[in-house]
Amino acid sequence: LALANEIALEDDDMNEAVVGGGGGKYFTPGWTLARFTSFIELGKHAGEFKGVAKDPAENYRMGFELFSPGYLNDDGTPYFIETFDQTKSRNEKAGAFLMFKAMNWLGTAKTFPQMLGQAFMVEIKDHISKTAAAGTKPRSVINTKTITPPVDRLTGQQYPVPEATKLFLFS
Repeated sequence: LALANEIALEDDDMNEAVVGGGGGKYFTPGWTLARFTSFIELGKHAGEFKGVAKDPAENYRMGFELFSPGYLNDDGTPYFIETFDQTKSRNEKAGAFLMFKAMNWLGTAKTFPQMLGQAFMVEIKDHISKTAAAGTKPRSVINTKTITPPVDRLTGQQYPVPEATKLFLFS
């Protein structure tokens, strides 16, 4: 209770309603500088592929702070965005394996959490669920298949990326 009371001093007051929300902020699709700031392990969950049930597998979610103009909060602070839940797999064709290889461009990590705080270029794209009703507006998501190092392709120089405002790991 003491820890919860201490956290309550800094956290939002759940007694106070706010307007809007639910879908996150919409951004024009494009590229932005980002920092990997959150990794949350979600435990084992059953899945399916093309209608065939798969054995339960470890799942996780990642979060990034966006820093480029046009991808900030209205007050100029970095916007925080999370990926969809991902299935952890080292299969050579698995999205998690391919994303890890792309993100580990420095070659120093064995796990995602070891890259917390590192900078990347991320692509923001539109997403509409396959089960969404007609006329549903898209939401902005990270294209986890295109994450790249924060390096200018012409000069080879790293882009300057502000430090993360906070890091979060739940393992």
